[in-house]
Amino acid sequence: MQSILSSFHLDIHSFSELLKATHGVVAGSAALAAYVAETPYTFTPNDLDIWVHSDFFAPQSGLAHPDDPAVAVRHAYQYLFDYFLKQHGYRSVDRPVQSDVEYTSNPVFAILRCIQRFQHPSGRIIQVMHCKVPIVDVLESFDLSVAKTWWEPSFHGEGFLYTADEATKAGLMYSLRESSTEREKDRIQKYEARGFRFAPKEATL
Repeated sequence: MQSILSSFHLDIHSFSELLKATHGVVAGSAALAAYVAETPYTFTPNDLDIWVHSDFFAPQSGLAHPDDPAVAVRHAYQYLFDYFLKQHGYRSVDRPVQSDVEYTSNPVFAILRCIQRFQHPSGRIIQVMHCKVPIVDVLESFDLSVAKTWWEPSFHGEGFLYTADEATKAGLMYSLRESSTEREKDRIQKYEARGFRFAPKEATL
């Protein structure tokens, strides 16, 4: 993971401290790239997605009141990421309009509270997804087995990489949902362009 974070101009030690403080993980393409780094399926991720459960004080129904602890925690987490990433040369940017369409047509949108997007002068993009639900539920919402790959920091060493299926290292992927959406079909093509092969789950066993 060190080499992936370095490509995003981040130091693994200070970044790990930030994720531990905010209960965050890196999931998706950046974590996948680290997981398959020593296989024929290595690739360069387009961006780095950080998933944070910042609503763990929120009531289970309705929106939190502005004075509720959940709101204060989320604002504190947003400030921490904003400060940390700007210290590493990033600036806050708006998300493309198509991202809004993408998320509103995706079950992931229902678990998101807000998204922070940052860009480095080199063009590297980091997104911080502030979620309403625990990270375990976030991962369950992912559509493809290869996308369900994540990295979480540890108190010692470089942290831990996990994936939905060991077949990921063999370049195989399958759908985690019963029916496919247009977005999922596009994402399958994206990973196929990176060398992965789509197959029924049974074929990966």
